[in-house]
Amino acid sequence: MTKFETSRLKGSTIACMIFVAAIPACTKQTGKFVVSNRKAIQLPGNSGSMDVLLGFESRKTKHSQAPLLTIVAYDPTKNCTNVQRAGGDGAMVSTINVSHYEDSKTCFHYGCIWNRTSDEVAINSSSFDRSNGSAFLLVPMNNNVVVYQLLGINATEQVSMESILGEVSNQISSQPEIPSHVRQYFAQNLKRIAPESSPSEPEK
Repeated sequence: MTKFETSRLKGSTIACMIFVAAIPACTKQTGKFVVSNRKAIQLPGNSGSMDVLLGFESRKTKHSQAPLLTIVAYDPTKNCTNVQRAGGDGAMVSTINVSHYEDSKTCFHYGCIWNRTSDEVAINSSSFDRSNGSAFLLVPMNNNVVVYQLLGINATEQVSMESILGEVSNQISSQPEIPSHVRQYFAQNLKRIAPESSPSEPEK
């Protein structure tokens, strides 16, 4: 199991902190997908984080990496400037556990389990079919974490995390069921990174 931790934010730009955690090849992965890398960034203005699992379909002979699972956690308090992460990739399951906190106070936490054989994603107490969308937005509300399923990202590994965030921001800002203050934040975020946020072509 791989564990990695971000430190306190310095600055408010999107790319202020990028963490890459390569998963040791100690466990042979099976199922429909293979996770080969993990990336994470902090959102601008102490507003949360984005975690991305990169990899490829196991049946493909050309193993070019692409975003397989993207989770954006939005923190409306903008006070939790630290993030702790733990997770790993077993034979059939990948996990992500993220806690946002300020000093010793935990603002909110989520745990994600992705079954790469059934392609089911469980986030806290909610379950989703990843084939319906491989990106998720998490928003704390009334002592709970509400999960919204998004379409996902059509991009290769070469695309930047800023571009992935731009694509996610575009989806979030256009969905009326998401609270207006959240849509407004991501719409402003999209304007900030517009030069890099044009959608990518699906992988051939």
